[in-house]
Amino acid sequence: MIFARSFIFIALVFLSFGQMAQAQHLETGQVFFEYIAGGQSSTIVEANWRTVTFNQAFEGRPVVIAGPLSQPSFNEQEESESLSIRIRNVTTTGFKIAVQHPNGESGSGLDLNAYWVAVPQGIFTLGDGSKIEGVLTSTDEVRWRENQINIDTVSAEHVFTEDPVVLHSMNSFNDYRWITTMVLGSNTDSQGQTNISFALEGAEVTGEHNQEDVGFILLEAGTGSVTDTSSRVLKYDIGTTLEGTDGRSINGHDNGCYKIPDTRDFVLDRVPQVFASKSTT
Repeated sequence: MIFARSFIFIALVFLSFGQMAQAQHLETGQVFFEYIAGGQSSTIVEANWRTVTFNQAFEGRPVVIAGPLSQPSFNEQEESESLSIRIRNVTTTGFKIAVQHPNGESGSGLDLNAYWVAVPQGIFTLGDGSKIEGVLTSTDEVRWRENQINIDTVSAEHVFTEDPVVLHSMNSFNDYRWITTMVLGSNTDSQGQTNISFALEGAEVTGEHNQEDVGFILLEAGTGSVTDTSSRVLKYDIGTTLEGTDGRSINGHDNGCYKIPDTRDFVLDRVPQVFASKSTT
């Protein structure tokens, strides 16, 4: 299954976090997958799901973003390895996470991993003043194939001076059938309010799905640093790739792998955690 679109925007967040950031509760981590969660039966096989526990409980249900999947031998990836992340049972203390294949079959023997980030719902700033917002909403609108584009919208509360970077993930498992999320762009109006057009992504697989929760994290593009609970200074680099920026757009897997250029004079002091979401027009 290929997500083929002409123009694709990828929201990239390079974080060197591993613990909770101070000032506001923001946690990141890494999860490893050995199994594929089935999508042909409503029966949940718990062994196929990973449990993540937060270092510190949130005051309310947080927004969780995960992905993309990191796969060894990417250049030799087969269509059978076309997997998506599902998240369920998000509580103040943790969540469940698994991967699904569009054909719904379960499986084992995976060697995959992904980073995740959790933030509270609502608006706040990082310790260096950068704006961030966690948004949780729900929809049953499904974008399916080229001529079936059903779109929902959600508005942020933060006042951003420019269009923010938008990360997004499924945050529920109300329907066992395969699905993922997509954002059909976001824009910031003259009042600084950001409006996001989004839907459940059925691709070539399905045109219907029960209502699911979708989480968004909006961030200001740029570089900076925050301090974690161990008083360590952690750097971050947040940005987007725009079609034409480096003379090419980012297309599907069949078109090859793309390196993300970074022209900023900014160096991370350790191998970062990387989060990415697709936004397309």
